[in-house]
This record gives sequence, structure tokens and C-alpha cells, in this order.
Amino acid sequence: MPPSLQTPVLFLPTSPFVALFGDLVAGNLRVVLVLLASG
Repeated sequence: MPPSLQTPVLFLPTSPFVALFGDLVAGNLRVVLVLLASG
């Protein structure tokens, strides 16, 4: 797990950026899973 998930104090000020980054990571993971499932 990234250390930022274990330190909410550092996590809060950048929550909008972290939310966007989380969405990008989730999207990339979905693409990878689809490629693995189809390949």
C-alpha cells in the first residue's frame, strides 16, 4: 500500500488530486484486466 494511504493528514490537503489520480489508476487497472481477460 502507498504510504499516503496510511497517513490521512498528508492525504487530506490533496484529496481532489488524489481522487483524480485514483480514477486514472482504476481506469488503467480495468484496461489491464480487460486485456488479460481477452488475451
